[in-house]
Amino acid sequence: GVAGGDQDRVKVCIIDSGFSRGHADLFAAPQVTGTNDPGTGNWFEDGLGHGTHVAGTIAALSNAVGVVGVAPGTSTLHIVKVFNDFGGWTYSSDLVGALDVCRQEGARVVSMSLGGTDSGVTEANAFADALAAGVLPIAAAGNGGDTSTSYPAGHAAVVSVAAVDSAMAVADFSQRNADVELAAPGVDVLSTMPPGTGRTADVTV
Repeated sequence: GVAGGDQDRVKVCIIDSGFSRGHADLFAAPQVTGTNDPGTGNWFEDGLGHGTHVAGTIAALSNAVGVVGVAPGTSTLHIVKVFNDFGGWTYSSDLVGALDVCRQEGARVVSMSLGGTDSGVTEANAFADALAAGVLPIAAAGNGGDTSTSYPAGHAAVVSVAAVDSAMAVADFSQRNADVELAAPGVDVLSTMPPGTGRTADVTV
């Protein structure tokens, strides 16, 4: 059900490429706040589209538009924009900094649909501290399609999530390793996109 007020809501922090403010299927301020790393642009704009897609998967409204998120109306969002319109990767120190922002904003869940091969003690300790403080970090297991470990998902304090298709088979691109704790739908999942960037297909029979 829908929470009765802000005191009942769980704040989710999304570390990604931003958020398309004003999207018809996503709620707006005061339920959504944000910050951005230098050089990435405004947190409320998302030229890459990835962060908006993640936001919709989490919290798209239960209305007559588009899709429905897994927790519509029960969460508030804080966006930390670490990627610009061209994607790319961010330094480990930037990820720790983003995590610190999430904690300062009162987030109870941190969503990170990102990863890389590098791991560091400082990063591992930061996530361990967050978990001990009641903040749940969640990250994608990785898209390499092999058994290698991706970080931050590989850290002990981070929940690593793999992808499965509609037949519950592991997606061919998903990482498969001992770090994976959960698997969730990750193939052909529709979600929100910034206006003008969505793709549709028409079939004439």
